[in-house]
Amino acid sequence: KNRQIGKGIISDDCDNTHLINEIDIPVSILGLSNIVVAVSPDGILVTDKSASPKIKNFINFNQGPMYEERKWGWVRI
Repeated sequence: KNRQIGKGIISDDCDNTHLINEIDIPVSILGLSNIVVAVSPDGILVTDKSASPKIKNFINFNQGPMYEERKWGWVRI
């Protein structure tokens, strides 16, 4: 199973740790277990896997994305 999408490093001493990185800046995760790190132009999330469902309480879904790709390019709000 793939533990990583995008640029970065997950050290060998990490267990049950996943990285999703949608930007070009590499992310390094060292010595942490049972976490998810998600990086996008809209923000960065670092959470213990057991707490990840709580993200719905902190996101303003009416805000919309801060970064969108279009056929003609991209736009940052």
